[in-house]
Amino acid sequence: MDNRQLLSRTEAAPSVAYLAPPTDRDYPSAIQRILDRSASPTPSATRFEPHDGELPDHIDFDLIIVTGSAARIGDPEPWFDPLAEYLKRAIRSGTPTLGVCFGHQFLADLFGGRVTSLSEQRVTVSRIERTAAGRSDPLFSNLPDTFDSFVYHHDHVAELPPVATSLARNETGIQAFTLDDRPVHGVQFHPEFTDSMARSVGYDGDVAIEASRRIYSNLVRAIEPSDDVPSAGTV
Repeated sequence: MDNRQLLSRTEAAPSVAYLAPPTDRDYPSAIQRILDRSASPTPSATRFEPHDGELPDHIDFDLIIVTGSAARIGDPEPWFDPLAEYLKRAIRSGTPTLGVCFGHQFLADLFGGRVTSLSEQRVTVSRIERTAAGRSDPLFSNLPDTFDSFVYHHDHVAELPPVATSLARNETGIQAFTLDDRPVHGVQFHPEFTDSMARSVGYDGDVAIEASRRIYSNLVRAIEPSDDVPSAGTV
């Protein structure tokens, strides 16, 4: 079996492409396990590793997820440009796209936002607060106005792209955004973190973040096939 194939495959299920840059953690499998439990039908999933030259040869996915990574926006690597070009093509076509942590920062930077470093790395369960826009965005449907999730990052989005709206914040700033004219979201926090993943990065407290995990199934439920391709905005 192709080692890029992940977990379950259900005929006629939504298709998800995980673009997984270099990391010590298996973020695609952690996210897919959440979808296996919460989404029906379970999305079929394929994993690609852009740092190894792996990108899909098409954009015909129901959802693209760019996962967390040890890579940093401030230290560009050769695979950044091919990944950026692929995402531009997919997003121009109207393909729903989610960036998580590094993916969140990469998308913000791609659209003209600014990514900077925090004074120290954040490794903890953090209280996240929805903004007014976040309270009406489908990504945060059925989540409370404040909820806990795991944060594991040194860099963050300091300024949103000019065509983006903040959906959630915490004490360090922007934790989620959406583009105003495209089906694109970014979240800085990690709803997929488990107790064992948290221990692997040096956190030994409880990881009670069940509410935040709903964003993945919310995103899958929000996928609706459409022949309309957004025309506003540029990439």
